[in-house]
Amino acid sequence: MIRKTALLIVFIAGIAFAFPAMAQKCWRVGYVQYVMNPAPLRSGYRVHSDMRLDYFGKIAAYYCERSFLQDSLSVIAFDKNGNIKDTEAYDLLSRTKGGIKLFAHIDLNASIFTIAYQEATCCFFGTDRLEMPTWKTEDDTKEVNGRICKKATALFLGRSWTAWYCEDIPIPFGPWLLWGLPGLIMEAQDDTEEIRFAYHYMEPLEDNSRAGFLFDYYKKNKLFRHRVVGDIKTVERTHTKFMCDEQFQNKMTGTLSSRMVDRNGKTVRESDYFRYLPIIPESYWNDK
Repeated sequence: MIRKTALLIVFIAGIAFAFPAMAQKCWRVGYVQYVMNPAPLRSGYRVHSDMRLDYFGKIAAYYCERSFLQDSLSVIAFDKNGNIKDTEAYDLLSRTKGGIKLFAHIDLNASIFTIAYQEATCCFFGTDRLEMPTWKTEDDTKEVNGRICKKATALFLGRSWTAWYCEDIPIPFGPWLLWGLPGLIMEAQDDTEEIRFAYHYMEPLEDNSRAGFLFDYYKKNKLFRHRVVGDIKTVERTHTKFMCDEQFQNKMTGTLSSRMVDRNGKTVRESDYFRYLPIIPESYWNDK
């Protein structure tokens, strides 16, 4: 891993020389994230259209913009004891519908990565040693949003990924935890077609304040009823159990019982409409 990181640092230094104007800026990249919903009464993908990648030198953060706005309002609206301190922010928060509560963070300086989730009043925060996907680059090319991209494949965190990256955009990151290619990842998909990422837009930024805010929010926020903090394996497995086991979820949230009803008031199983599909498959951890 030390050798791979060193190679990446050399690569970044090289692109900074070749593209001085671009290398000195912070960039925000918009992605659409597609996750297959295998529930029997609903098919197709769950689409998260406002995912963002914030890039600032050796730091990258991937998150949902609507969730970020909701989290920001929450910090303003409540004090450390959970009491309302700003009625205007609370009113805005009550009318703001958040998105997917996923935060992925890569820190090349410290050689660590972080994955965090927020579900109801619970927080899951995992950190581990950073490793670069072992990419195999190929000669295939295709056009993505008007740019010529090259193909690369890798087996990474339990999935076989195919990525299309653009060397004209010298950012060695992409959606989620996919990174390490000589150009921005514009598209990525696993071989089962359960997870897909698609580039949407790109714009320059002045700072990396969102990444810092979100990191501190998930790590230090005292308003969460229950926190799970540890290595990635522990956090991922606990989060997956939370999403799939109703009794476990009720215990963590302090809920005595829960039920889901349709528009006619008839009780239905939530699993008929939504089944959780983690990006890192549960089976990946069996031998870890």
